[in-house]
Amino acid sequence: MLSEKQYRDLFDAKQELHKLLRRVVVSTKLGRQRKQPDDDIELEISNGRLGSCMRHEQVRYYPGGLNEYELDRDLEMIRYLTEEINKRFQEFRNARDTNKFEYVNGKKKFAQKFFGPQLNKIEQEYGG
Repeated sequence: MLSEKQYRDLFDAKQELHKLLRRVVVSTKLGRQRKQPDDDIELEISNGRLGSCMRHEQVRYYPGGLNEYELDRDLEMIRYLTEEINKRFQEFRNARDTNKFEYVNGKKKFAQKFFGPQLNKIEQEYGG
């Protein structure tokens, strides 16, 4: 059972990740976003998909096969994902600004350079 502080920290971390995923999916076109009925977002990353649903407070990683990793209660992993995705998003934005021609000619392919590499901590923890 989680304490009130642990629950709040977990909820805040999931909310921060969800907002970040929304910005990344809109900017990169890597994934999908459904506003109704669940505000469900999926980002294509590391040869898999990272999903977030704030209505059900779920965070899931699908590594490309039939596996599904539930990260709902893994505060450390959610913080890692937020940090790693934010870092990659910043690199993407900086490169997009300096390589406008390459970006315009293939937005999704350009974005995959930044979001395609493995998420090492998930690979180590869950065996990707």
